[in-house]
Amino acid sequence: DDDDDDDDDDDQGRSSVAMQWSVVAMSTPAVGGLAHAFSRDALDLSGLSRARIEQLRDAGLVTIPGDVFRLDVARLSQLPGWGNQSARALVDAAERVAARPTSLDRFLYALGIRHVGLHASRLVANALDDNVNAFFRALDEHAAANDDNRTAFGVLEDVSGIGPVMIQSLGSFAKESTMVAAAKDLARVLNVGQLDNVKESKSSSHQTPSMDEEDATALLPWHGKRVVFTGAIPNMSRSEAQRLAREVLGASSTPSSMSKSTSLLVSGGGGGGKGTTKKLQQASTLGIETMEASTFLELIKDHEQ
Repeated sequence: DDDDDDDDDDDQGRSSVAMQWSVVAMSTPAVGGLAHAFSRDALDLSGLSRARIEQLRDAGLVTIPGDVFRLDVARLSQLPGWGNQSARALVDAAERVAARPTSLDRFLYALGIRHVGLHASRLVANALDDNVNAFFRALDEHAAANDDNRTAFGVLEDVSGIGPVMIQSLGSFAKESTMVAAAKDLARVLNVGQLDNVKESKSSSHQTPSMDEEDATALLPWHGKRVVFTGAIPNMSRSEAQRLAREVLGASSTPSSMSKSTSLLVSGGGGGGKGTTKKLQQASTLGIETMEASTFLELIKDHEQ
């Protein structure tokens, strides 16, 4: 189909196994897939070469892309060839990537789905209204369909530049539960739009919450809230604070920027500079509740099991 030839040349040599991330062990092609995910046109994480990815894999520190955002300086600095300075540089770079907004097209491109290069990623993102939740819903619906000829990506069929081969490739990706689980994990640690609490894939290391667990989540203090952090949180990285806000306190999302839909602003100590001042001013103007970092840490302590 001529529409599929419209995509970028970088698709031509990329195998469909390039992003076969395994929760047990990564093969050599998967290491190449991770290198692609963090490349300049994708997530643009500096300081993470292919050789370093292999080293992190061999050390058991990285098996899926989201693991990179859970690295800590103490363990990294103990690896051969790493010191405190280089470990800190990578962790800081990962935190910056996690905190800044990641467009849906960059996220899709980072997944390395066959036939979905830079240009196609933009087309798909536009067709889905730049909504990462719509992307995951389509994946889940397609994976659950009994008829392989049916696709939840019908919205793409009339998009110029997207042909049946590309749609079929998205469908194949949807059927790879391990890859979808890794993609959902990655979305949770990044700031990809307003991400809802996406449903866990069956192959994920985390279990899908039971009804009792969902009821318990509804009782958490920040259930359904969109929480923004600013300034420095004592003894905690920004990405870790965002993760705890979602997983421990029940926040629905932790975007990096303020908007009318923001529910709460958590303000830390020094290090935020003008950005912190601006966010506090925005909170005051929009009537958004603010909280000191110390209160946030007390909440975490009270609710962590």
